[in-house]
Amino acid sequence: MLLRFPAWIRIFLILVGMSNPAQFQVQAKEASDKEPNSVLGFDSKGLASEDSLKKISVPMISVVAPNWEGYSSESGEGLYWDIIRTIYEPVGIRVRLNTAPWNRALKMVTRYRTYMAIPGEYLDSSEPLIFPKYPLEREKLVSVSLKSRKLQLNTIKDFKNLTVSWRKGYDLLEPDNYNLKLKEFRDCTLALRNIISGKVDVVVEELDEVQQSLRQAGLMDTVFEIKPYPENQYVYLGFNEGIHSEKLIDVYNKRTEIIVKSGKLRAIFKKWHVDYPEIYNQMEVHQTVNVN
Repeated sequence: MLLRFPAWIRIFLILVGMSNPAQFQVQAKEASDKEPNSVLGFDSKGLASEDSLKKISVPMISVVAPNWEGYSSESGEGLYWDIIRTIYEPVGIRVRLNTAPWNRALKMVTRYRTYMAIPGEYLDSSEPLIFPKYPLEREKLVSVSLKSRKLQLNTIKDFKNLTVSWRKGYDLLEPDNYNLKLKEFRDCTLALRNIISGKVDVVVEELDEVQQSLRQAGLMDTVFEIKPYPENQYVYLGFNEGIHSEKLIDVYNKRTEIIVKSGKLRAIFKKWHVDYPEIYNQMEVHQTVNVN
């Protein structure tokens, strides 16, 4: 049975080209008769279709990150930049990328909101950020000390009673719990020089940042002992609490599943010689995974 429309609605429908209001009823019924997955834009395996994601009305995503060589370089190349472009550009969302020092980049996203997202944050971050389901990668923090000191640094307990330096905002350990003296840094090169001068015992930083700082400062890596940090976590693309963030996160999650299935994500990691995260190995088999 067709509903009777008020006169003003009938005039509106005529203006937009639907002279017969009954058409509206028929179209609504046809939509409701479709398969649920078709209406929601999912394929038979539960993955979002490309066409449905293209209908999301967010024209652009803007991302800012430090100039991390091989990850988010100022030239526009790197693992993070490639992943972000591969997720968003095929569904019509323009990608704007920029670089800035970490603390400034974080403020640009969280305080000033001149950018929408920043890569490299943890799920338990104290910053006002929201996160997608899937990470970018597992971090590669390392512990750097003088070889001559022969520090073990194989477990978190080995950091007790040492002077430890990490980048401001990392908050890796609670100093009081491990009786360690903490010196935060903003410049990795300066932190490494502090090891040589004896001001700190250990520097904890991303492996790529350490290697880049050693090259730029002309420091001999043979002087240092570089070991994997005992507890490496997954890092994520963190979004501010802006009006478009939830939609962008939804696209991120659905497109990640698509590019894992297609093999595109694995190819990006291979291109940049970065280990493929185990959770994506699992997804290639099961398509879904619990991220802890």
